[in-house]
Amino acid sequence: MVRFRKSITIAPGIKLNLSKSGVGLSGGIPGLRWNIGPQGLRFTANIPGTGIYEERRIGWSAIRGDPDEKDQPEQPAKLEVPPPRQGLLTGGPERRFREGCVAYIDDQRDEAYAAFAELVEDGHHLGDSRYMQAWTGWTLGNNEVAADVYADLLAWEGEPLPGDDDSLVTAYLPGGVVDVPITDFASITLPLDMRLVPFAMAELLQEAEDTDGAIHVLEQFTTQMPDARLLQLSLAEIYYHAGRYDALFDFVADQAGGLENEDNVSLEMMYYWARALTEAEFYDAAKDVYIRAIRKEKDRDPDLRNLLQYARADMFERWGKRADARRYFEKLFAQAPGFLDVVDRVKHLQSEDT
Repeated sequence: MVRFRKSITIAPGIKLNLSKSGVGLSGGIPGLRWNIGPQGLRFTANIPGTGIYEERRIGWSAIRGDPDEKDQPEQPAKLEVPPPRQGLLTGGPERRFREGCVAYIDDQRDEAYAAFAELVEDGHHLGDSRYMQAWTGWTLGNNEVAADVYADLLAWEGEPLPGDDDSLVTAYLPGGVVDVPITDFASITLPLDMRLVPFAMAELLQEAEDTDGAIHVLEQFTTQMPDARLLQLSLAEIYYHAGRYDALFDFVADQAGGLENEDNVSLEMMYYWARALTEAEFYDAAKDVYIRAIRKEKDRDPDLRNLLQYARADMFERWGKRADARRYFEKLFAQAPGFLDVVDRVKHLQSEDT
């Protein structure tokens, strides 16, 4: 049976991650993270909010020495904070905000957080200050504070919002972007504006094991944001791992608008959809989703395709169709012999046939 996704701290800064997609390890410090999982190795280094980031993925195919691993693109240059603006309305609070931005870019996160928290406490530039306080707080590991400040920002009805033309974030961190992981297979590069908030909130709430809160945030935003497909993917993943299959069924029917293998995002959503159908024992429907998902191979993540092929074989075994299960597990073994526990699954099915 598919188990609920869980992270277990096994040493300071190191977690053992358990999910149906496999067992992995993750760790690091704010600004530098690593992950070892079924799809390979991933290293993420960043100075959040500055536009400086780097994510390096090394798939198991590259580790085995396959020649088709692509070079990583060049990373953006470091941002520079513009000089203070001149004008009658440019006073001490704005200068303090700029000081926080300078400290942040220089990786002085404690100083940056102190500046933004001071501005929030004094009621200055609440949209921009809350945004940066939450973001810097998260990088310092102050997750509970970050979540509360994000919630205050979402409830705030003032202007301007971070990222608006006349916001301080736009003025002093122009061109800033952050790379946000969505799932093990998907990430998005976002500018420093309100589009970042639902992703950050959902991640913070999941880290706090508040699944209901994360779902609530994502449900609110899935139809409101330009990057709705990735929000939908994040929500589909949470529904699946939380075992909320009925909610996932309704979500795919009502909001995702039906699924076809158009790109890696839709392919991963089809994976969660098919797994939920399998859990509900709607095997014929799950089989149809797998056929449509696996049919197209070009420009698709090979590890994601392997995961779908593994799940299809697992579905046939649960369905009681062991000959089909063995055939598909053996096919996956021929393509990726080290993928998850495919060796053991093949041996088990072969032993039952002897």
